[in-house]
Amino acid sequence: MRRRRLCLWGVAVLVAPIPLRAQPRRKARIGVLHDTARTDPAVEAMFTRLAELGWSEIRNLSVEYITFDAATTDFRPMVDALLRARCELIVALGTPPALAVKAAAPSVPMVFAVGGDPVALGLVASLARPGGNATGWTHASHEHHSKLLALVREVVPRGRRFAVMFEGANPSMRQAFDVMRGQAEAAGLTLQAFPA
Repeated sequence: MRRRRLCLWGVAVLVAPIPLRAQPRRKARIGVLHDTARTDPAVEAMFTRLAELGWSEIRNLSVEYITFDAATTDFRPMVDALLRARCELIVALGTPPALAVKAAAPSVPMVFAVGGDPVALGLVASLARPGGNATGWTHASHEHHSKLLALVREVVPRGRRFAVMFEGANPSMRQAFDVMRGQAEAAGLTLQAFPA
Protein backbone atom coordinates (compact mmCIF):
# COMPACT_ATOMS: atom_id res chain seq x y z
CA MET A 1 0.00 0.00 0.00
CA ARG A 2 2.82 2.37 0.89
CA ARG A 3 4.68 1.59 -2.37
CA ARG A 4 1.47 2.17 -4.34
CA ARG A 5 0.96 5.53 -2.66
CA LEU A 6 4.55 6.53 -3.45
CA CYS A 7 4.09 5.58 -7.13
CA LEU A 8 0.90 7.64 -7.33
CA TRP A 9 2.69 10.62 -5.80
CA GLY A 10 5.55 10.15 -8.27
CA VAL A 11 3.18 10.11 -11.25
CA ALA A 12 1.34 13.14 -9.88
CA VAL A 13 4.62 15.02 -9.60
CA LEU A 14 5.60 14.10 -13.16
CA VAL A 15 2.31 15.09 -14.77
CA ALA A 16 1.54 18.08 -12.54
CA PRO A 17 2.08 21.49 -14.13
CA ILE A 18 5.43 23.09 -13.49
CA PRO A 19 5.13 25.77 -10.80
CA LEU A 20 4.48 29.22 -12.25
CA ARG A 21 7.86 30.58 -11.18
CA ALA A 22 9.68 27.78 -12.99
CA GLN A 23 7.73 28.18 -16.25
CA PRO A 24 9.24 30.37 -18.91
CA ARG A 25 7.25 33.58 -18.69
CA ARG A 26 5.57 34.97 -21.76
CA LYS A 27 6.92 38.40 -22.58
CA ALA A 28 4.49 41.30 -22.42
CA ARG A 29 4.41 43.25 -25.70
CA ILE A 30 4.30 47.03 -25.90
CA GLY A 31 4.49 49.27 -28.92
CA VAL A 32 5.92 52.78 -28.96
CA LEU A 33 5.18 55.45 -31.60
CA HIS A 34 7.55 58.37 -31.25
CA ASP A 35 9.22 61.01 -33.42
CA THR A 36 12.63 60.60 -31.80
CA ALA A 37 15.15 57.79 -31.55
CA ARG A 38 15.05 55.40 -28.67
CA THR A 39 18.20 57.01 -27.29
CA ASP A 40 16.21 60.16 -26.45
CA PRO A 41 16.61 60.92 -22.69
CA ALA A 42 12.82 60.98 -22.11
CA VAL A 43 12.47 57.56 -23.72
CA GLU A 44 15.42 56.22 -21.77
CA ALA A 45 13.76 57.50 -18.58
CA MET A 46 10.61 55.55 -19.45
CA PHE A 47 12.54 52.31 -19.92
CA THR A 48 14.56 52.95 -16.77
CA ARG A 49 11.34 53.33 -14.78
CA LEU A 50 9.90 50.17 -16.35
CA ALA A 51 13.04 48.32 -15.26
CA GLU A 52 12.63 49.65 -11.72
CA LEU A 53 9.10 48.22 -11.75
CA GLY A 54 10.43 44.83 -12.83
CA TRP A 55 9.88 45.06 -16.61
CA SER A 56 13.02 44.20 -18.58
CA GLU A 57 13.48 43.32 -22.24
CA ILE A 58 15.89 40.63 -21.14
CA ARG A 59 13.30 38.87 -18.97
CA ASN A 60 9.67 39.75 -19.56
CA LEU A 61 9.17 42.62 -21.99
CA SER A 62 9.13 42.86 -25.78
CA VAL A 63 9.16 46.35 -27.33
CA GLU A 64 8.18 47.33 -30.86
CA TYR A 65 9.58 50.85 -31.36
CA ILE A 66 8.48 52.81 -34.43
CA THR A 67 9.78 56.29 -35.21
CA PHE A 68 8.26 58.78 -37.60
CA ASP A 69 9.31 62.16 -38.98
CA ALA A 70 7.58 65.52 -38.81
CA ALA A 71 6.16 65.12 -42.32
CA THR A 72 4.23 61.96 -41.40
CA THR A 73 0.47 62.35 -41.69
CA ASP A 74 -0.73 58.75 -42.09
CA PHE A 75 -0.11 56.76 -38.92
CA ARG A 76 -2.47 53.89 -39.77
CA PRO A 77 0.26 51.63 -41.29
CA MET A 78 2.35 52.06 -38.12
CA VAL A 79 -0.60 51.25 -35.86
CA ASP A 80 -1.40 48.24 -38.05
CA ALA A 81 2.20 47.02 -37.68
CA LEU A 82 1.91 47.24 -33.88
CA LEU A 83 -1.39 45.35 -33.96
CA ARG A 84 0.15 42.62 -36.16
CA ALA A 85 2.96 42.36 -33.59
CA ARG A 86 0.20 41.73 -30.99
CA CYS A 87 1.16 44.63 -28.78
CA GLU A 88 -0.90 44.64 -25.61
CA LEU A 89 -0.22 48.31 -24.88
CA ILE A 90 0.65 51.19 -27.21
CA VAL A 91 2.54 54.28 -26.08
CA ALA A 92 1.67 57.10 -28.49
CA LEU A 93 3.82 60.19 -28.10
CA GLY A 94 2.15 63.03 -29.97
CA THR A 95 -1.42 63.96 -30.84
CA PRO A 96 -1.64 62.55 -34.41
CA PRO A 97 -0.34 59.08 -33.46
CA ALA A 98 -2.57 59.01 -30.35
CA LEU A 99 -5.64 59.82 -32.46
CA ALA A 100 -4.62 57.15 -34.98
CA VAL A 101 -4.36 54.52 -32.24
CA LYS A 102 -7.74 55.57 -30.80
CA ALA A 103 -9.38 55.33 -34.25
CA ALA A 104 -7.77 52.06 -35.37
CA ALA A 105 -7.59 50.15 -32.10
CA PRO A 106 -9.96 51.60 -29.49
CA SER A 107 -9.88 48.40 -27.42
CA VAL A 108 -6.06 48.31 -27.09
CA PRO A 109 -4.81 50.06 -23.94
CA MET A 110 -2.92 53.26 -24.75
CA VAL A 111 -0.70 55.69 -22.88
CA PHE A 112 -0.44 59.03 -24.66
CA ALA A 113 1.42 62.31 -24.41
CA VAL A 114 -0.31 65.14 -26.25
CA GLY A 115 -0.05 68.88 -26.49
CA GLY A 116 -3.78 69.59 -26.45
CA ASP A 117 -6.82 68.92 -24.31
CA PRO A 118 -7.33 65.11 -24.37
CA VAL A 119 -11.05 65.52 -23.63
CA ALA A 120 -11.63 67.90 -26.55
CA LEU A 121 -9.50 65.62 -28.75
CA GLY A 122 -11.76 62.68 -27.89
CA LEU A 123 -9.02 60.59 -26.26
CA VAL A 124 -10.69 60.43 -22.84
CA ALA A 125 -14.16 61.12 -21.45
CA SER A 126 -12.91 63.51 -18.75
CA LEU A 127 -9.73 64.33 -16.87
CA ALA A 128 -11.16 63.13 -13.55
CA ARG A 129 -12.62 59.93 -15.01
CA PRO A 130 -10.90 59.10 -18.31
CA GLY A 131 -12.83 55.86 -18.84
CA GLY A 132 -12.02 53.53 -21.70
CA ASN A 133 -8.52 52.19 -22.31
CA ALA A 134 -6.54 55.42 -22.69
CA THR A 135 -4.63 57.45 -20.17
CA GLY A 136 -1.71 59.82 -20.34
CA TRP A 137 -0.63 63.40 -19.86
CA THR A 138 -0.84 66.70 -21.60
CA HIS A 139 1.17 69.90 -21.42
CA ALA A 140 -1.72 72.01 -22.67
CA SER A 141 -2.04 75.17 -20.63
CA HIS A 142 -4.29 78.13 -21.35
CA GLU A 143 -2.07 80.21 -19.06
CA HIS A 144 0.79 79.58 -21.45
CA HIS A 145 -1.21 81.06 -24.34
CA SER A 146 -2.15 84.10 -22.25
CA LYS A 147 1.51 84.74 -21.42
CA LEU A 148 2.46 84.40 -25.07
CA LEU A 149 -0.10 87.03 -26.03
CA ALA A 150 1.12 89.31 -23.22
CA LEU A 151 4.68 89.03 -24.58
CA VAL A 152 3.50 89.88 -28.09
CA ARG A 153 1.75 92.99 -26.76
CA GLU A 154 4.93 94.04 -24.92
CA VAL A 155 7.08 93.63 -28.03
CA VAL A 156 4.57 95.34 -30.37
CA PRO A 157 2.37 97.49 -28.10
CA ARG A 158 0.56 99.21 -30.98
CA GLY A 159 0.01 96.02 -32.96
CA ARG A 160 -3.55 94.90 -33.47
CA ARG A 161 -3.25 92.19 -36.12
CA PHE A 162 -0.84 89.23 -35.88
CA ALA A 163 -0.09 86.14 -37.94
CA VAL A 164 0.34 82.76 -36.27
CA MET A 165 2.06 79.85 -38.01
CA PHE A 166 1.49 76.35 -36.70
CA GLU A 167 1.49 72.71 -37.77
CA GLY A 168 -1.89 72.44 -39.46
CA ALA A 169 -2.09 68.62 -39.44
CA ASN A 170 -1.78 68.49 -35.66
CA PRO A 171 -5.15 68.87 -33.91
CA SER A 172 -3.42 70.03 -30.71
CA MET A 173 -1.91 72.98 -32.58
CA ARG A 174 -5.30 73.91 -34.05
CA GLN A 175 -6.78 73.69 -30.56
CA ALA A 176 -4.04 75.93 -29.14
CA PHE A 177 -4.61 78.47 -31.91
CA ASP A 178 -8.37 78.53 -31.21
CA VAL A 179 -7.69 79.24 -27.52
CA MET A 180 -5.21 82.00 -28.39
CA ARG A 181 -7.61 83.55 -30.91
CA GLY A 182 -10.39 83.70 -28.29
CA GLN A 183 -8.06 85.39 -25.81
CA ALA A 184 -6.78 87.77 -28.49
CA GLU A 185 -10.32 88.82 -29.47
CA ALA A 186 -11.12 89.50 -25.81
CA ALA A 187 -8.05 91.82 -25.76
CA GLY A 188 -9.06 93.58 -28.99
CA LEU A 189 -6.46 91.80 -31.15
CA THR A 190 -6.86 89.82 -34.36
CA LEU A 191 -4.94 86.62 -35.03
CA GLN A 192 -4.67 85.26 -38.56
CA ALA A 193 -3.94 81.52 -38.89
CA PHE A 194 -1.29 80.24 -41.29
CA PRO A 195 -1.25 76.45 -40.92
CA ALA A 196 1.98 75.01 -42.29
